[in-house]
Amino acid sequence: MPQDPAEPLANPPLNNASPTIAISASNVLNNLELTSIIFSFLKDIALVEAPLQGQSNSTPSLLAVESKRKFAELTRVNRAFFNASIGVLWETMDSLVPFFCEILPADRRKDCNELFRPLGYRRQPISESHWKRFEVYSAKTKTLILNQMKPPMDNAWVLHALSSKKRPDVLFPALRRLWLSSTDSLSLAVAFSIAPQVKFLAIHFDEGTGEEEEICLALLATLRQADGGPQDLTISQPITYTALRSLHQINSITCLSLRLPEGDIRKLGLRLLANLRSLKKLSLVQEVDILDMETANLLPLLNVDDPFSRAAKMPVLEELTVTGSGLTLFTVATELSPSALKALYLKAKADSVDKQVVLFPLIITAFALCNENMTSLSAAYNKGVKVKAETVEGLRGDLRYNQYQKFMDALSALKELTTLRILSIPFFDPGINTALFQLAGSLPKLNYFELFPCPMTTLSADNVVYPTLRDLQSISTGFGQLQVLKIACDLTSIPEIPKDYVSKHPLNSLGMFTLATMDHFTEDTLIALARYLHRLFPNLQELSRTHRKVGGDRLKLWSYLEKLLKSFQAIRAEAIQDMSMSTESAS
Repeated sequence: MPQDPAEPLANPPLNNASPTIAISASNVLNNLELTSIIFSFLKDIALVEAPLQGQSNSTPSLLAVESKRKFAELTRVNRAFFNASIGVLWETMDSLVPFFCEILPADRRKDCNELFRPLGYRRQPISESHWKRFEVYSAKTKTLILNQMKPPMDNAWVLHALSSKKRPDVLFPALRRLWLSSTDSLSLAVAFSIAPQVKFLAIHFDEGTGEEEEICLALLATLRQADGGPQDLTISQPITYTALRSLHQINSITCLSLRLPEGDIRKLGLRLLANLRSLKKLSLVQEVDILDMETANLLPLLNVDDPFSRAAKMPVLEELTVTGSGLTLFTVATELSPSALKALYLKAKADSVDKQVVLFPLIITAFALCNENMTSLSAAYNKGVKVKAETVEGLRGDLRYNQYQKFMDALSALKELTTLRILSIPFFDPGINTALFQLAGSLPKLNYFELFPCPMTTLSADNVVYPTLRDLQSISTGFGQLQVLKIACDLTSIPEIPKDYVSKHPLNSLGMFTLATMDHFTEDTLIALARYLHRLFPNLQELSRTHRKVGGDRLKLWSYLEKLLKSFQAIRAEAIQDMSMSTESAS
């Protein structure tokens, strides 16, 4: 822990500097506001070099040991540097030990800095000066990550510390973000006392103790009865109906991320979430048990014309993310009905049967019909493998699952849409690819379009018809706002373009996949393809980005095509420049 200097250290005069310059330099070094700004920049540089944290992508990075040492050394310069340094060192903490080690000290191992005995081992009276020293550092903490403390503090000493008469009313007055992943007594006591004041709270227990559900319920009950509460709440433990009953009464929540339990969630009570009147962003994620045959074979009874008509209204929700089985996505659509969505992200996870894939178009349709001002729609299936024919044979002739006109009409009404992604979603209609391709042309603001529908089964009758290179010509004459296009395309024939054909299309990035290999493409074929794409999209810059994850020969081929394309662009630019110079000379 940095030592608090009793007096600011004197700043030595600069060598050969005049008294005025020396005084000015001293004023700069002792200016708390200025040093805080400087240290903020230094902290950002240090965090770039910090190692990645292993808990989750959202967990903030911590300063590396070497960076901590450098900032600790700066605490000795003067009081301004001390305050600025501890503001960096204590801003993000992943342990309570540095705060409480002065109040109830522990023994430490000689060979390292780990605790040998838990906090409270060396018992002592807790004085007012102990708590004042605690407040010097706790007042600087804005982010707290409560990991499991080893060895844990005894429950009795936790009560002793927190019942101290000199204890401050608020332990961490500047705290804004809290991650709770520990069930030890000290972490829970601190979490329960500060959770109502934070803006962000994430509950993710890293060790299964069997107490997680009750702890989560108690913490939600605490938040429900508090005056404040977090605006952003993440719960990584499987949510329960009992938890939802407390959760839906926390009116401060504007952003919510929940983990759904595995299996059938139709009795979970998701409708309760509609009571969160300030909720603008909702994420629901479910893990799918690939061995759960019972749930995988469930198909909801569509015995009414509109199974989505009774969903609870959510008039202010702007972003919805749902990841889970087909049944789970369908359940969310029948339980919750947002009407002001700007962004919708649906990701269906494969199960052991894949029968529920027939629900995907219905789910997309339900959300699209209620959110005509949506700007971003992404629907994906994480398997991308054809379903066994016998699995869906009884559903093939069912009009509830094989008619897509309502689906197409709902998508075509999304005139504000700027991003549309439909990935590996299977359809019974082999012509759906072409139909969606044409539909996208009617969306005037579409900027990003990614389309990879998947055949429903291995039957030849289900083979999807893919757009050809000639179909790209319709994009170059329409789709006026399109910047990024990713599609599966038939490259078997490279058509000719009329000599007087002129395009100014703004397309910047094109990713094309083909079912057939391109091994047979000759040098002349590649040149012809690059020339064709250049004529259609003169502003095209990227052809290979989509293939970087795959790498290998495919990436080499598309990288080569990209070079050919840019060579044509360079020749064209030179020709335009020469013509311009000739015109100027003639005039």
